[in-house]
Amino acid sequence: MSTETTKRNILVDTSIPLEGGEEVIAKLEKVAPVFVTDIVLQELDGHKNNANSSVAYRAREFFRRMGNSNGISLDVLPLSGMRLEKTDTLRKMFLGSIPLHVLVRKPYKSRDINDSKIIEIAKDYNMTLVTLDTAQRVRGLSDGVNAVTLEAILPQEERSFTQGEAMSEIEKLMKKTEMENQNKADSNVGAFIGFLLFGILCLFVANNVFGIFGLISGVILLFVCIAFVAKPMSKKEFEDFRRKNQKLSESTDFDKSATVSTLDLNLRSDIVR
Repeated sequence: MSTETTKRNILVDTSIPLEGGEEVIAKLEKVAPVFVTDIVLQELDGHKNNANSSVAYRAREFFRRMGNSNGISLDVLPLSGMRLEKTDTLRKMFLGSIPLHVLVRKPYKSRDINDSKIIEIAKDYNMTLVTLDTAQRVRGLSDGVNAVTLEAILPQEERSFTQGEAMSEIEKLMKKTEMENQNKADSNVGAFIGFLLFGILCLFVANNVFGIFGLISGVILLFVCIAFVAKPMSKKEFEDFRRKNQKLSESTDFDKSATVSTLDLNLRSDIVR
């Protein structure tokens, strides 16, 4: 992490709150004041009903956590003391308890895509642009912006989420349910083996009636397990389960924001842009 980088305010694009969440923004804020633009807010708003339930959850959670404070209007940028351009407004708000500066520009000089408008702000105010989008980083560097990845700005111990160790609350629920189903299946297999061993034992030690009864009971139990308990979740059951968890995520107040999974990191370009 260079000295030049730490002296600059940090501007994050949509990929950071959408994939890293509040946890990553909190880590960046320890390095320097963190900014988002109105373009980032627009893109996040467009993801609130994303077909990917984890992405939609992160977008909704971001606005829910931001909505707890009206913020403070500022005329100059923190750290650098640079004054705002006439077309810009700046407000210091809070993402939960984390300071987050929202910079709004009307109109933008660039008529290009949203990426160019975010780069425009970073360039005008000499900010460090932090992104998980490789294409955005290359575009920023080509335009003379100090565009970096999380690996370049965060200490090694602060990057655990990139290893896929953290998962969203919805993913945790799905993982928990999967484990419970597996435990049930293991338990039923164990019961079947127990009945089978009981039948064999009775067959050789006791009399044939008990032995046959034990074997028949074991076979019946096996078919019951396969037909009713150990069967995989149907498509309809999965859709019902997903809708239930989506409603839960909308109504439950989680203290810890959702973070990214390994799969989401691999698909970041398709999700964000």
